[in-house]
Amino acid sequence: MARIITGIIVGCLLLSVVPAQAEEKAAAESGGQTASEPAPQRKPALNPQVSMLLSLAKDLPGSQVLWLNGKQGDASAMLALYKPANVAEQQGAVMLLHDRGQHPDWPQFIHSLRNELPDEGWHTLSIALTPPAEAKTPKRVLLSASDKEFPYAPKKPAAGDAPAKTGSSQLETLTPEQLAETNEATEQLEQQQASEGVDIDVSGEGDTTADAAEKTAEATVGNTERIELGMQQLSAFGQENKVLLGVGSGVDAMLRYVLTNPQSMASGLSMVWINAEVSEGLLEEIKEKAPDFFSLQVLDLYDSTLDLQSRNAMQRRDFARRNSMQGYRVEGMSGLSLIPSSEDGQVTRKVESWLTFHAPGMKKQAKRL
Repeated sequence: MARIITGIIVGCLLLSVVPAQAEEKAAAESGGQTASEPAPQRKPALNPQVSMLLSLAKDLPGSQVLWLNGKQGDASAMLALYKPANVAEQQGAVMLLHDRGQHPDWPQFIHSLRNELPDEGWHTLSIALTPPAEAKTPKRVLLSASDKEFPYAPKKPAAGDAPAKTGSSQLETLTPEQLAETNEATEQLEQQQASEGVDIDVSGEGDTTADAAEKTAEATVGNTERIELGMQQLSAFGQENKVLLGVGSGVDAMLRYVLTNPQSMASGLSMVWINAEVSEGLLEEIKEKAPDFFSLQVLDLYDSTLDLQSRNAMQRRDFARRNSMQGYRVEGMSGLSLIPSSEDGQVTRKVESWLTFHAPGMKKQAKRL
């Protein structure tokens, strides 16, 4: 009797295991997805810089957010943050140019200047500069399983390289077993690339997502055009007394703008540089093509604790002296490169004071006379 009961129990267990194994096998053949669970759809990843700007625009009051040269979402549209002067006696407008990898409301310098200068009578417009180019993911071309070079096409030889010599010109053929193995390998590679999000071009023709992203990048507006858009917007607001304030690489963008648009200096443009990054030879090029630059008022603030910053600042000072640039002033401050900077508030006060005496609005300038 005990044997009969034991046999019944074992039989029941075997019957319960067989359906479970069948379900596991079916799930494996369908890629792990059951009929009730649809395959998840991959959402296209946004450029990190674009995501950061969209998030910034969403978090700030709508009255401060402007989209120039298009509407939000357009490849050519540019984000700008605007705050009007908070006093009746207005001085003019300051356009803020952030450093590389930052945004128009960056906590260091840009945020405090953008929000505090309006209390001194200055309109502020902080614009988003062109983001640095991203590293491209190499495009892979999968060949057919019967191709000799399967799975990837051979790299093209560099110019001047001699082609490799082969001992025989006979083509290799695949047996049915080898062909089945390569077909299986192709499927595995495609699944792997799809899960990693790497571009695959099976046919070797057509644009991949990387190509589309490259075309989108080409459609974006460069820094010189962005600054000109900001200048036009300030003019539309009735502001003619303008100041360009740049941090780090924003200074280089500013100088390239005046090199391309020398007429912008005719109305007495002023500049403020903070931890300036200036490309080698750019000032000499400005000297040749935009001599009105030497009549501008320029405040050059740098981190005196860093040797490289100090050396570069002294080179700019010597350049200004050689060219009799009377309105140029350079000043070192300790800790400007710290994040957050302990001198952030002091920089704002120094800029406010310098603007009051060297770039005042017409009304305030008349009172001083």
